[in-house]
Amino acid sequence: MQQNFTCPHCQQSLFNGESTETHHIIPRALGGSDNTRNLVILHYYCHKAQHKVAVRATQRPKTDTPKEQYSKENLTKEMSINKQLSLF
Repeated sequence: MQQNFTCPHCQQSLFNGESTETHHIIPRALGGSDNTRNLVILHYYCHKAQHKVAVRATQRPKTDTPKEQYSKENLTKEMSINKQLSLF
């Protein structure tokens, strides 16, 4: 991961005292890997916010829905949002 110690969501230093989490650009549920090219490090709350943005964009129901039930268009939107975080 080449992100210059910066959170790609808020553009602030990853070393500001906040907890951090690893985010999959292409979700594992959609075939994304754990390869470093598919991972970015975000602040804990930025990671939560990123997933809320993805949920709104795909208009997912609040209950767990099998990935087969998502429309191809909605999955494409979610992947597009995640690609915006990609630094490669």
